Amino acid sequence: MLALVTLSSALLCGCRQGGEAPTVLALDQVPKAVEEAFKTAKPEVKAAVGQVVAALQAKDKVKAELAVQNLAARTDLNKAQRALTGQLLVTVNQELQAAASSGDEQAAEVVRYKHLNK
Repeated sequence: MLALVTLSSALLCGCRQGGEAPTVLALDQVPKAVEEAFKTAKPEVKAAVGQVVAALQAKDKVKAELAVQNLAARTDLNKAQRALTGQLLVTVNQELQAAASSGDEQAAEVVRYKHLNK
């Protein structure tokens, strides 16, 4: 399942240089990576990525999933921002899967929904 999520994330956001699929970021690396990649972004883009970071910091995996999907749908991201968004998709999906496996019913429902609506 994780391979499918990784593949879909790579297709949505494109691969990084060298044809590599996006990799998982450690949660403690997310704020610094976001700050660096989005420092020159428009305010509305900064707000969108800020929602992802805030949800991750609050350990709200479902909200993080929705926020990262909204960020990934934006058409005004530059190449570095799109690459980091791919990593965020993979990271959030991994966190969501872990939460679902640990008994988080909301996370499990989102995982089931995503599986049914591929």
